Amino acid sequence: MHLVGELAKSLGLPEDTMQAYKIAGLLHDVGHSPFSHALETVIEERLGFEHERQSERIIGKLEDLYAPDAEFVIDIIHGNSDYDIIAGAIDADRLDYLQRDSLRTGFQNSSVDVRTIVKFAQTHGDQVVFDKKAAQAIEDMFSARLRI
Repeated sequence: MHLVGELAKSLGLPEDTMQAYKIAGLLHDVGHSPFSHALETVIEERLGFEHERQSERIIGKLEDLYAPDAEFVIDIIHGNSDYDIIAGAIDADRLDYLQRDSLRTGFQNSSVDVRTIVKFAQTHGDQVVFDKKAAQAIEDMFSARLRI
């Protein structure tokens, strides 16, 4: 949620839109079972749905607790919104787990310069793009994905 907010701020999104993105960042993985992706195939086979569908159900039930429209939050989670900062190739979810996993797996040399990536995020039309000053940090991010 924090990184989504930082990216949204860097992109200059309006406050109400930023709130919807932050809520989507907070809730996008709420439908995961214990052991996350390791059990996803089993859950899909036995229960007949993916964790994203469970997230949608939970978000719908929590709708009265927050201001943004639940459908908009769900669209953001699925990458069906103006800016793909939760479900994109370079998104807050990946930046977060790469930092956390590099620490927990002992690959400290795989650290990702999240600040630089966030700082140089910008919009171009309806796309999130990055200033060339972030090129090395983005390359390091993709490299870390291969190692972790």
